Order: sequence, then structure tokens, then C-alpha cells
Amino acid sequence: MAFVHLSVPAPVSLSPGRAAAVAALLAGAGAIHLAVAPEHAGEFLPFGVAFYAMAAAQVAAAAALVTGVRSPALGRAAVVLSLAIAALWVISRTVGLPIGPEPWHPEAVGAEDSLCTALELGAAALLSGRALPTLRAGSGRRSTPARRSSRPEPRK
Repeated sequence: MAFVHLSVPAPVSLSPGRAAAVAALLAGAGAIHLAVAPEHAGEFLPFGVAFYAMAAAQVAAAAALVTGVRSPALGRAAVVLSLAIAALWVISRTVGLPIGPEPWHPEAVGAEDSLCTALELGAAALLSGRALPTLRAGSGRRSTPARRSSRPEPRK
């Protein structure tokens, strides 16, 4: 049996602005999950419970960030949560879930769920420092903020 080792990058240091942006993304995704939870509960109760749980976790993480919590454990948990929910969405839209009222029947892609997944991926990207590549002054090469080093570049 083969095992897959998943490595979650250490979250980047969160400035107040980055923390606020991540909190807004997580809160937005949580609000969407909360809004659609009753509909999902009506279709299949465990789905509704899962949507309420996702909303609670996302809103709690957002609240923690807004109140100044900046622990690496919170950052890792938020990255894993966001990526896991996004992966679940991809599976549910491509091959369908193995449980529920229509097992292995893919769901239609909608605007709300696409927006929610984009918010989750944005939060994960900001937390892991993989969000926006930047140009290093004078080099013309792209780098991500997480890969910058305080050491000077060797002369060529």
C-alpha cells in the first residue's frame, strides 16, 4: 500500500492587512456555506450538518484573525480546511460524491459555489504566501514573497 505524504507550507507572517484580507475571504466563504446549509439539509441531513460545520470553522478562523490571533497552527489549519473544502467541491462537480441522495452524480457548477471556492483558494494562497508573484527590483525575474531571502543574490 502506498502512502501519500502531504506537506503544508508554514504560513507566512501575517501583517494586519493580510490577516484582514484572509479573514474577509474566510468569512465570505463561511457566509455562503451558512446561506446554503438549510437547502442541503433538506436534501440530505449529513450534507446540511457538513455545511454548518464548514461555515462555523471558516467564520471562527476569520474571527480569530480579526482579533489578532496569528499562530502558525491557525494558519496551517485554515490552509488545510480551505484546500480540503475546495477539493471536495471539485470532486462533487466532476465525479460526484459517494454518498447522498444521488451517489456518484456530479452536481452542476453554479455561481455561488464557484465564488465560494475562489474565496477558499484565495485564503489558502494568501496564507501560504503563494498569492501574487512580484518582480524583484532590477532583476526582471518573478518571485513570490515567501521565497525572498534576506541574503544578497550572488553576483554573476
